[in-house]
Amino acid sequence: MLSTKIKNFISQDAVSIFNGYTWEKIKRSNRYMKAKNGDLVSYIWEDELGMCYDIAHNDELATVYTNLSQNKVEQLTNKKLKFAGSFYRIYGPKCVLRKHVDRDTYDYTVTINISNNPDNYRWPIFTDTQELTLDPGDAFVCQGNKVQHWREEHQGQWSTQLMLHYQIDE
Repeated sequence: MLSTKIKNFISQDAVSIFNGYTWEKIKRSNRYMKAKNGDLVSYIWEDELGMCYDIAHNDELATVYTNLSQNKVEQLTNKKLKFAGSFYRIYGPKCVLRKHVDRDTYDYTVTINISNNPDNYRWPIFTDTQELTLDPGDAFVCQGNKVQHWREEHQGQWSTQLMLHYQIDE
């Protein structure tokens, strides 16, 4: 079963573009409360995870990244793939990603670390046999609907993760 870390899956320019885009979306949304110093102090609550700054399913830019990365993932998996979905989340303090497998239609999942606060914080991702830390631009690639994966309690202020999902195209 495929479960591996890929260094520099996307370039630092691509990381910067996606990171800037997500925070610009938050600023323009006007749905968040800010402290006097400008820090966000309100979150989106997700029952399975906890507090997140933002969550987007099939966001336009995330979908572009999924489509642009498809050939690379096909080479890694040696399979013909098609788009199955994309997510990004900006996880907040104390988030926990419980042990799970992805939806049946997510044959292959790519999780890309985009950014963290503090900058040197890395939120490990676990499988039954691995503990992986990803720098911005690095990816965890796995058979999402077969490989159990999880994250323990988030100890930083936030971490932005981009998830690309693919289905085998038979």
